[in-house]
Amino acid sequence: MKRNLVVTLLAVVLCFVVSTPAKAIAGISTANLVFYVDATDPSSFGGSGSPTWNDISPVGTNKMAVSPGQTFNSSLGGYLTFNGTSDSATLTSPSSLPGTSMSIFAWIKVPASIGGLQEIFDINRTITAIDHEGLFEVNSSNQLNFWDFNGSTYGFNGTPSNCTLTNSAWAYIGFIRSGTTGTYWLNGSACNSITAAVSTVNYSSASVKKNYAIGADIRDSSGFFSGSIANVAVYSAALDTATVRSNMVNTMVRSVSLTVTSPSKKSATSSITAVGYTGVPFLATFYYNSRRITPCRYLSGSSPIACSWKPIIQGQQSLSASLSVPGTTAESNRTPSINVTVTKRTVARS
Repeated sequence: MKRNLVVTLLAVVLCFVVSTPAKAIAGISTANLVFYVDATDPSSFGGSGSPTWNDISPVGTNKMAVSPGQTFNSSLGGYLTFNGTSDSATLTSPSSLPGTSMSIFAWIKVPASIGGLQEIFDINRTITAIDHEGLFEVNSSNQLNFWDFNGSTYGFNGTPSNCTLTNSAWAYIGFIRSGTTGTYWLNGSACNSITAAVSTVNYSSASVKKNYAIGADIRDSSGFFSGSIANVAVYSAALDTATVRSNMVNTMVRSVSLTVTSPSKKSATSSITAVGYTGVPFLATFYYNSRRITPCRYLSGSSPIACSWKPIIQGQQSLSASLSVPGTTAESNRTPSINVTVTKRTVARS
């Protein structure tokens, strides 16, 4: 007779979707968040044919009017595709605006080519007033571009980013304005900083009632965006690096599932499958009783990633996993645990 250690799996597959309404807003920082629309969240966008894109920030009661030409795609949790000729989302009289500091971030995908300046997000760009407005754009060289105006003088005057977007790929873009310093962001990393001529642009001080717009310059009926936008977040403060990266990871990963294959003696294989934006690599981390096993290899898009697990302790154990972006400390929400039991069994000698 001999005694062998045998692992019996009690649960095999458990899925965790992070695009539920509670998780969509809980996944990003809400401190100083004054505007947030997310096509993955049904409380923000109701799907194909929905006439509004609702602000789900803690202070928001806004409903953006969505032009009928936009296409809703439910993959990756959901995003809107703008046609580049007439599509936009507009909001008049927002319930809250930033002041002299602002952070704008969004998940977007640009097309195979960009023909001129295309608008991502505009603030206070109205038909009748030109004071305290700002525009966040993508130019024909795939660079980010930002400018603002206080009614008589430009603050930032359209100096572009030194980082460029990849055609037909998702990107997490951003611009942070803090006084006279502005910094472009791409996929969790800061690009170049630019300097404003004046610090007197105050977005909450426009003389007429303010507005937001996504995907177009609504004053000149131009700059229509051709591509896809999943979400837009606006803060009334300059975000720090840790918050930018945490927001990116938690909105990048749209669904995560963890599986455990049948073991052979002292080993089992755990794998994690993520549905997210291609072009940004993931690093999977596996946990055994809340202790890290070992990060395995990189994962992009929806490809599975696997890690060998060798249990050595009897009794009920738990496995879980999370995703992160290489070079950052931010992790996605951890998957719920899969419980397994490690037992001894007496077998006949062969």
